[in-house]
Amino acid sequence: MAGHDLAQLKRDLLAKLGRRNEALDAAWAEYREHPSKYSYDDLMKYVPKAERAAWHEKALEAAEGSDLYSLIDLLVETKELDRLAELVRRSKNKALENESHYATEPVAKKLEKTHPDVAARLWCAQGMHVVNPKKSKYYGAALSNFERAQRCFEVAGLTVSLAACPGGGACQAPSQDGVHGWARGDRRGRRTKQEAVVSGAREGAGGGRARAATRA
Repeated sequence: MAGHDLAQLKRDLLAKLGRRNEALDAAWAEYREHPSKYSYDDLMKYVPKAERAAWHEKALEAAEGSDLYSLIDLLVETKELDRLAELVRRSKNKALENESHYATEPVAKKLEKTHPDVAARLWCAQGMHVVNPKKSKYYGAALSNFERAQRCFEVAGLTVSLAACPGGGACQAPSQDGVHGWARGDRRGRRTKQEAVVSGAREGAGGGRARAATRA
């Protein structure tokens, strides 16, 4: 039996023996060492109902500084959308672009209605996760991500020029499959678009305000 399962079994036995505080202490120690949605769920099993709100706050504070993927997962699990939006706003573009779409896509979808500017950054990041390493097989998906980002910027009331990449600067990679040309805002791409995608809130500044004007 894995070490985690043994620790879980020990906590369950402590709780059944009426030593719930010891079980809670053990779960808290494990959570602090490895904050995640799984250790959060384990922790809250031993928290008295009357104390759950306080422990919830305590757990989220303890998770600050965790890796981005785990923290995103935790905030999605706990339905903390405002905290999730703030996390994305203060995250660097490169960090978001390095995350798999398995982490960023569900968040972007959840935030489209309440925080469209933040959702736009996440759609941009997903597109650049494909474009930066030149994964031409997935350029179609990248185009869809950029289009969705543009719609989110528009919903947020932001005017954007899609002449630069979310990481800053024009796309310099070859215009393979039309994506890079489209991202530069020219007309050589396989889809004729008026715009390509830029970063919304660069480095989280100003909650996603894009300053460049849209091309005619």
